[in-house]
Amino acid sequence: MFSFLQSTFLFALAAVSLPFIIHLLNKRKPKRVRFSTLYFLKQLQQKKMRRLKIRQLLLLILRALIIAMFVLAFARPTLKSRSFLLGSANVRTAAAIVLDNSMSMQWEGTQGQLYGSALEGAKNILQQLK
Repeated sequence: MFSFLQSTFLFALAAVSLPFIIHLLNKRKPKRVRFSTLYFLKQLQQKKMRRLKIRQLLLLILRALIIAMFVLAFARPTLKSRSFLLGSANVRTAAAIVLDNSMSMQWEGTQGQLYGSALEGAKNILQQLK
């Protein structure tokens, strides 16, 4: 299942409500002006207002989702188990391990060559994947 490395950031999900609060605070009531000959203009205006309201609602939802995605990204989600995604633990796995064979890996430390220890580490990883 999912877990978060920085779960304290999840408190910031309350910031998702900010676009809705700003929207409600900026909502103004239009002034009513009565004219008897504006019947056709009112119908045209109602059609445009419906489109505008739908567009504003979609933008509002999109802004809230963007904030939620940023908060979740900062919380650093991780998977506890790979079998959750793959369905079972006995699924074939493709892996690529790239080793650096430059001069810096030829350096010999207390445990031997760096390249040799990297090669052993890669073999251990491959054994764990089997």
